[in-house]
Amino acid sequence: MAISAANARSMALVSRFLKQARRIFPPIVTGLTAMLIGTRLIKAGIRNFGGGAAAGETFGSPQNLRLCSFVLTITILCNRFGTELLRIESVVVGLVPGYLVSIPLGQVDFAAVARPAGSPYQGPSISVWISAGRFCSPGFLPT
Repeated sequence: MAISAANARSMALVSRFLKQARRIFPPIVTGLTAMLIGTRLIKAGIRNFGGGAAAGETFGSPQNLRLCSFVLTITILCNRFGTELLRIESVVVGLVPGYLVSIPLGQVDFAAVARPAGSPYQGPSISVWISAGRFCSPGFLPT
């Protein structure tokens, strides 16, 4: 609670100087910075389009390419033809159906969720995470 209050105060303080900061960082500087960050992310985007670094021998398989094309199509359609709120959330709106489609394709591994690494609890962890109507993180389970 105290951290949230301190963060709110610091953001209020920073917001007072945004107009002065715009003189220091003109649109050409911020635009170039955004472009440089985007060009550095191209390699990661291409790798993830093919199936990700952990894909191994299935990297670039038609199944991975179709799934990514499906997600990319939904994201672009939401961004192009959606309402303002849908445009803002277009990445999430594209990822959710892609994730749901990847489950029956066998591309989602639930082993890490069923028994988290380093968890001292030996029983079914899902029931412990959501026990008594409250969420418990498996990393903080009592030993």
